[in-house]
Amino acid sequence: MPIETKGRIEGEKNKQVYRIRNRRLGMIYVALSHHASQRLEERDLNSMQLLGTLSSVSDDLCVFTDGGDVLLLETKMKLSILLSVSKTDKDIYYFNIITIIDGIPTTDDGQLRFYHIEHFLTI
Repeated sequence: MPIETKGRIEGEKNKQVYRIRNRRLGMIYVALSHHASQRLEERDLNSMQLLGTLSSVSDDLCVFTDGGDVLLLETKMKLSILLSVSKTDKDIYYFNIITIIDGIPTTDDGQLRFYHIEHFLTI
């Protein structure tokens, strides 16, 4: 699927915005928080790797528009991607990447470290 870079959101200097095209759903906007951008850099990943992953599961992610956070476990790169998915009145989807973490973040007793995750997706 085509991936386009758009640069930064006007008025929000710490977010990068990209576009991915889904054949069925159209254009999907992907916003990376400053924190997520830093984590990409720390893990020596580029944004195209992340966008390719999101593009490959965009149909699955777009069903999670109820406002809850989504934890996407990417087993090939051994990453957890925490994001929220939203949809406008005009059926435009947004993936807001909150952070990117190595592995699955758990507590000492094996529970997920995040408290407000509504959805979990493994690829």
